[in-house]
Amino acid sequence: MIVICVTKILNIDKIEGQSFIDSKSKAAYDFCKNELGSKKPVISDITIERVKRAGEKIANANPDFTICFSVLSLSDKSELITDKQGTLGLLSNAELSPFDKALNLSLQSGKTLDKPLKPIFENKLYQCEDCLYLVACDKEVLEFLCKTQNEYIFIDGFEDLSLEYFLNLDSSLSDRLRVVY
Repeated sequence: MIVICVTKILNIDKIEGQSFIDSKSKAAYDFCKNELGSKKPVISDITIERVKRAGEKIANANPDFTICFSVLSLSDKSELITDKQGTLGLLSNAELSPFDKALNLSLQSGKTLDKPLKPIFENKLYQCEDCLYLVACDKEVLEFLCKTQNEYIFIDGFEDLSLEYFLNLDSSLSDRLRVVY
């Protein structure tokens, strides 16, 4: 499998130095607006389109290849912060989708982008090879996890997981449970 990855940064309006395509550059601006459907045309829109076309060309020339295309989102990792009064707070990335959160956990556990990340319970639990990535937990997911045998289970230490579910996970799966911060 060949994996083609292009990284696109979230919140592009807030990033200094982001090159927006000016409406004076008529050909590029029209291409991004009309052909690609960009609301705010940026140079990376053209880059992404070029990579898509290159992937199609490779796939057509090599029908036995599996070509995948992903646009990944870069964002800062959640972290604990202390304000001036000494109160702890959490700076989190609520804009990440459940899949993106699971993908980040899989990458932190050493998996590579060419390994498929499959949903077991949509928006809650994902699997890549011998590892499970818990994004949200409910009774159904907890019952499933308790029936697993050898898979490692990764959870984000900053996720909003109920104490009851965490304690149930920890008591029955402690040797396979990994909390990632």
